[in-house]
Amino acid sequence: MLVFEFKLKVNSIQKQLICDAIRTSQFIRNSCLRYWMDGKKEDKINRFALNKYTKVLADHPHFPWAAKLNSMARQASIVDVILMDISLANSYYQGEPVDGVKITRLLKSDNFTKEIPIILVTAHAMQGDRDNFLAESGADAYISKPVVDHDGFVSTIKEIMKTTNDN
Repeated sequence: MLVFEFKLKVNSIQKQLICDAIRTSQFIRNSCLRYWMDGKKEDKINRFALNKYTKVLADHPHFPWAAKLNSMARQASIVDVILMDISLANSYYQGEPVDGVKITRLLKSDNFTKEIPIILVTAHAMQGDRDNFLAESGADAYISKPVVDHDGFVSTIKEIMKTTNDN
């Protein structure tokens, strides 16, 4: 799933429908993350188990809005790629300050999340930063910002997603 940020003019009904779709997608994603986090290691909760879980959410009577998304949209709510800012000011994990490098290392060390491609996106664009940050974090790619080459940015994300989906 690719996410683009943009501004548009909509009427109040269109705005409400967009907000509902975003909330439903966030609910599916957060529910899947909670299901994975609460699962035991021996449950082997992988991408396929999460895809099945999206159907469980859609069929549940307490979540009728989840059924409004088709199965492809529900499955697309699961994380396909992470764009990680290196700085992440004021970010904490288990009470300790962390940056994007530390979070990337944590994600790459976990058996479930290690396969999710992570692209570092940062303003740290000095010579040598790319190789140093990739080596230190274990991330899959690096993009400096501000993003000037938008086509290249999208191509990098698509290539990383294609590479991991082919494996």
